[in-house]
Amino acid sequence: MTKCVRFTHFVACNILGCYVTISVIVYGALLFAYHAEVQEKQKRQIDNTIYLLIQQIKGSSVTSLGSTDLSLDDSGLFFEVCHQLDREGVKGIFLQSADHYTPILDHINKETSALETWVYPFSARNQSMRLSAYVSNDKVWRVFIHRLLWYMGLLFIQTAIIYLLLYYFVVRGLGMAVSGIQQELSQMNLDDPKRLYGNAKFLRFLEYQWILNGMNKIIHGLAASRRELSELNSQLEEKVAQKTQSLEEKNMTLVQLNKKLYTLANTDSLTQVYNRTRFDLLFREHVAMAEHKETYLSLLLIDLDNFKRVNDQFGHQVGDHVLYVTAKLLESVVMNDGIVARWGGEEFAVLLPHIAIDQAQHIAETLRQHLEEASFDDPAIHITMSVGVSQLLLGESGMSLLKRTDAAMYQAKNTGRNQVIVDTGPDEKGIS
Repeated sequence: MTKCVRFTHFVACNILGCYVTISVIVYGALLFAYHAEVQEKQKRQIDNTIYLLIQQIKGSSVTSLGSTDLSLDDSGLFFEVCHQLDREGVKGIFLQSADHYTPILDHINKETSALETWVYPFSARNQSMRLSAYVSNDKVWRVFIHRLLWYMGLLFIQTAIIYLLLYYFVVRGLGMAVSGIQQELSQMNLDDPKRLYGNAKFLRFLEYQWILNGMNKIIHGLAASRRELSELNSQLEEKVAQKTQSLEEKNMTLVQLNKKLYTLANTDSLTQVYNRTRFDLLFREHVAMAEHKETYLSLLLIDLDNFKRVNDQFGHQVGDHVLYVTAKLLESVVMNDGIVARWGGEEFAVLLPHIAIDQAQHIAETLRQHLEEASFDDPAIHITMSVGVSQLLLGESGMSLLKRTDAAMYQAKNTGRNQVIVDTGPDEKGIS
């Protein structure tokens, strides 16, 4: 992860780095020029020393070393010259002609640092001669190092002063300029944007005004985009709510239609109990379950006695009412212990899971008594029932159970009506 730095420190450090680089280049050039100047000054001192000594000896007629006619026999002259040059720091003096090389002063050794050589041409005995002077660089380097240290100290002081000035005017100033904008931005609310004013001290700078104007344009653009997005979201939410409400209404309608369809498909429209189709499905399921789990399963088939006479005497509407009341009476007695269905016409079926034949017989008697005692709108109406009862035997099929129960019901009708006949099977033994 990149480490973040303050922009003001970055600007100040770059300015300071540029200044130090330029200062090093300038001071280096000054030191180089100063070094050459020191060397030239030392050469002039030696020139003046030789010239003055020769002028003292030869008279004021000497105008230059090149035009001077010296006598090699004049040992005093060379002694004075060598003595004076030695005091000037000359390490070696050599007199050289075309075929002769004479050392006059020789302090040169292997430990001597690099030497600078100056050659002075002159004439002696009408011969062209050269006086060579070798000077050590030690003195020049001492002066150079002294000046270098002075420049380094000056550069350090200048750098420190400039750093303080930069920190006060640049870092502190830019920090104040940016902090004002930062504080305004931290309190900015895009729902109700305010104009940025920044720091009043910096408004006189054109660049600062450019920055503020640009940021204000961006802020107002963001606020406008936010408002547009909010409006679009509101419209979208409204449309979604409308679609959701429409879907919920359609779903509710579909649920109600499904309920109606289920009711139409599974219940008898007159009595509001299960119809024959639904009963057949439930009967097969419970027979399979009883065989698998070896549990009791009893069946009641009910036929209303003399129901045709009620229809003929009182009308079909009264007959329908009798069927409805009978169905409700069956449901009130059986409740959650069994399944009540209209078998067809004036016949009803009651399926009793987990109930043995003795309890099923008791339920059948209760149903018979309740219907016999039931009262209708017309006191002349009196309805009874004939009931056949049987229990599923081991290994018996559902079809066999239906046949035995139906036979028991017809036996009840044929032997006097208004009674319950129980068929326990050929061996009088049901499922335990």
